[in-house]
Amino acid sequence: MDALDLRILKELQRDCTLNAKALAERCATTESTALRRRKRLAAGGAIERQVALVDPAKVGWPLTMIVNIRTEREGPNNMISLMRDISRHEAVAQFFHVTGSTDYVAILRGRAMSDFENFLTQVLGADARFATQSNVVIRTLTDRHEIPI
Repeated sequence: MDALDLRILKELQRDCTLNAKALAERCATTESTALRRRKRLAAGGAIERQVALVDPAKVGWPLTMIVNIRTEREGPNNMISLMRDISRHEAVAQFFHVTGSTDYVAILRGRAMSDFENFLTQVLGADARFATQSNVVIRTLTDRHEIPI
């Protein structure tokens, strides 16, 4: 990956709807080069997908909760069932396996506090294998989706 590829990726992170002409202008290259490189970056996996970033509050999901999950008893089935159940839940926006004092972190979106209560009781609450600590986000201070290139 060269400097032009990185410039293209940087611009596409800001606006993935750029056409070849606009992308070429922003990256100081030709339209054909911009288009060819964009296709190559996508085919090679550098561009995973192109999405619209939707404001959760404007579509009825104004709340964010961070749930730290620690496994009390280890076992392969614990991890498989936990990952499956959490990953499938509609409120889960992101789910990470992490190092440190907890084993997993789930970022949830909710319409109301009852969404979080339902997640905690339906997915985790009835299972003594897991301990949780939850935080409700009062205000988002930074929410970057771009990789610094």
